[in-house]
Amino acid sequence: RMNAEGNWYKAFNLVDTEGTGRLKFQDLRDLVRDTFRGLAINTKKLPDSILKAFWKRLDSDLSGDVTMATFMNFVRKHAGQKNSMHR
Repeated sequence: RMNAEGNWYKAFNLVDTEGTGRLKFQDLRDLVRDTFRGLAINTKKLPDSILKAFWKRLDSDLSGDVTMATFMNFVRKHAGQKNSMHR
C-alpha cells in the first residue's frame, strides 16, 4: 500500500497518474476508495452521496476537474486536526 503520510500534495499526486495536475471525480473516488494508493475508506464509512457532495464543493466552477492549486486550497481551508488524514 502506498502512503501519502498525511500529505495532501502527495495524495493528489498518487491519483494523478497521468501527471496532468488535474483531478476528475473518478480520481477523487480512487483517492478515497482505493486500498493500494488511496485512503481505503469504504462506502459504509463514506457513502457515495457524501463523496459526490464533497466533489460539488471542490469543483465549484463545474468544470469537471480541479487543479492541484484548487485542491490544495480547499483541503487547507477545510481540513484541520479534526479532518486530518491521521485518525
